[in-house]
Amino acid sequence: MKKETKISSGIKSKGQTMKVWDNYWALTDNFIFSLGLKMHHKTVFNIYKFLFDSLNLKDPDVIELGSGCGELTARLIKRYGGSATLVDRSTKGLKKANKIFKKHNIDATFLKKDLFNFKPKKKFDIVHSEGLIEHFLDEKQKKIIEAHKKCVKKDGFVLISVPRPAWYYRITKWFLEKINKWPFGFEKAMDKHELKKVLEDSGLKVLKLLEHNRYSFALAKI
Repeated sequence: MKKETKISSGIKSKGQTMKVWDNYWALTDNFIFSLGLKMHHKTVFNIYKFLFDSLNLKDPDVIELGSGCGELTARLIKRYGGSATLVDRSTKGLKKANKIFKKHNIDATFLKKDLFNFKPKKKFDIVHSEGLIEHFLDEKQKKIIEAHKKCVKKDGFVLISVPRPAWYYRITKWFLEKINKWPFGFEKAMDKHELKKVLEDSGLKVLKLLEHNRYSFALAKI
């Protein structure tokens, strides 16, 4: 594919969440931190393949919400073809994504947008987010899930993954918060049953549900 990057500026987001994620993506310049992130993406993408390989995807239009560096979307496009759109409000996250897509020689559209006000210009075959909805509660979480629903085609798929409260997750989070080194801001992990409930309460139909190591996954439709 020919390299092409389109960047569209959205509203300027302020506040703690924005600062948290710019700080987080700055941390990924560290070699050890970056290595851990690569291992994380490899683990998560193995589940993506398990869920998507049976769907006979052919050149899907893919959008990732709260994309950060967009590594999972890049891997999806390399495996299934199609087009990529990434949405995030972190400038540093989108810059990371820009570098990754250039490295993979993949076309992409990057949108700097606040998901609470995001109005997609088209619908997508696959809408996914990884490590997004657990940073919100109640009505804010429902609005983030609603953003997924606004983006997906009637016959498309929504894939949402979140950290699950395994014992090693809880211990790690407790310790890093104690020493003021937790990099993710507010975060509430969910097991697969909790994830299913919040998605169904927001009007999604869950097709497949599973847990793997530190993560819960739900494949859904509108």
